[in-house]
Amino acid sequence: MEKKDFKPYLIEYLKDELDEETKKEIQSKLKVDLELQEELNEMQVVFGELNKVSIQKPDMQLKENFQKMMEENTAQAPGLFSSSISNIQNWINNFQVTISFKQMAYAAVLLLVGFFIGYNQNTGTIISGEKNQELSMEIEELRKNMMLTLLEQPSASERIKAVNISYDLEDADPKVIEALFFTLNNDKNSNVRLAALEALTRYSFNKKIRNGLTESLRHQNKPLIQIALIDVLTEMHDKSLKKEFNDLLQQGELDSDVKEKINESLEILM
Repeated sequence: MEKKDFKPYLIEYLKDELDEETKKEIQSKLKVDLELQEELNEMQVVFGELNKVSIQKPDMQLKENFQKMMEENTAQAPGLFSSSISNIQNWINNFQVTISFKQMAYAAVLLLVGFFIGYNQNTGTIISGEKNQELSMEIEELRKNMMLTLLEQPSASERIKAVNISYDLEDADPKVIEALFFTLNNDKNSNVRLAALEALTRYSFNKKIRNGLTESLRHQNKPLIQIALIDVLTEMHDKSLKKEFNDLLQQGELDSDVKEKINESLEILM
C-alpha cells in the first residue's frame, strides 16, 4: 500500500475500526513516515477536547476585589451584570481591534460570568428565572461570537477550537451553521474541515443540513473529506443518495479509495 493510500484510513484507525492487518500496516508506516505521523497528530486534535480556551487564573487580589464588588451589588447584580455583558459585547464587536484581542476579550467576559455564577451559588443568591434566562442568552451569544472570531485565525488548531465551541451552543443558529458549512467547503486545512463535518452531523436530522452535506460532497476534491462525507451520508440511510453516489462514480479522475467507499455505501443502501 502506497503512502497516499493510508490517509483515507486514518480516521478509522483513530476510531479503532480497522481490521488487524490494515492496522499493523499503518502502525509500521507511522514508525518511519514523519509526514503521516503529523497528519495523524492533527487528526487527534480534531477528535480531542479543544473546546475550552485556556485562561490564566487571576491573582487573589483580583478575586477579592471582584467579591467585594459582588457583595456591594448583590441585590441588583443579575440585571446589571446581564446589561454589562451586552455593553461589553457591543464594544468588542464595534471597536476596531485585532482578532487575538477579541478572543482575549470574549474569554475575559466568559471568565467574569463564571465568577458571577460561582459567587451566587456560594452565597445562596437566587437569580430569577427571567434573569437567569437572559444571562444564558448572553452567554450563548458570547460563545457564538467567540467561535466566529476564532474561525478567522490563521492557526488551524485555533479554528478547530472554534468548531468545538459550537458543541456548547444549544440551538442550530443559522450563522453558526453557515460558518460550519463555509469551513467544511473552503478551509485550507483538511482536519479543520473534518472537525466542521463532525459538528454538522449533530444536526443531520434537519433536512436543510442533509441537503447541505450532499451539496458539499459534489464540490469536494480531497479523498479524505469525500470518504468522511460519504460515511456520514450513508449513516442517514436515505436511498435517494444512491443517485448522488452513482453520479460521483462517473467522475473520470475519482480516487480509487473513494470509488471503493461509494460501492460499499451503495450496497448498504440497496
